[in-house]
Amino acid sequence: SMDKSWRMVLEGALLEARAGNVNVVRKIFRYLMKHVPWYGPIYLEAARLEERCESYSRALEIVERGLREVPRYGPLWFSFLHLCEKTSPLLDSGDGDGGDGDGDEHGQGEE
Repeated sequence: SMDKSWRMVLEGALLEARAGNVNVVRKIFRYLMKHVPWYGPIYLEAARLEERCESYSRALEIVERGLREVPRYGPLWFSFLHLCEKTSPLLDSGDGDGGDGDGDEHGQGEE
């Protein structure tokens, strides 16, 4: 039954991920998210896979789904914040200093 075997399925997914079989792993994670929606680490690992593939919007969708299912799983919140930083156009102003464009990162103005 799935109750007893899902942990082995998750381990298999992680082995497949290390082997680079991304499409297989995506299918396994989809299966696990459907059948074991209450286990936060599944969403976390699925999102990490997508992030390694540079599919940041897909990773963010997975984390958001995980947060709907398991809102008290802390690592998903950290992953959510991290992915928001990576995907937000507001946080990438393009001027290179990562700030508001005035070159003064401490908010002190002229001394």
